[in-house]
Amino acid sequence: MDSPKQNLNQVTNSIDRAQEILNQLYLTSSSYNVIPLAQGMNNLVVELYNMVKLGEKCHIQVPIDVINLIDDGKNPDEYTRDMLNSYIAKNQITKEKQTHSRIYKGISSRTSVRLSLTRWQLIS
Repeated sequence: MDSPKQNLNQVTNSIDRAQEILNQLYLTSSSYNVIPLAQGMNNLVVELYNMVKLGEKCHIQVPIDVINLIDDGKNPDEYTRDMLNSYIAKNQITKEKQTHSRIYKGISSRTSVRLSLTRWQLIS
């Protein structure tokens, strides 16, 4: 069984070959020669078929938000940056809550000690 990295490399190579075929088709179409054009189209169909078969071996999970950004014509790096910034903000809020919790616990424990001492002094 092929490794995921090898599968991805095969798909990438297939994409490169398809692009080369498309470039050749563009040059061939300008010469108005039908036979090389038909052969090029056939090569493109074969390469696209290979690309689909190779792609079935690759199991890449992409968040739907990234796909929506790409559909909207935006850069997927924006999604990554926004997610990191939101995680940093949540982390900062959690740190502040922990700090305030420690401060409150310190204040409440000192207050309870004072109240205990006051009650003890009143009883004695």
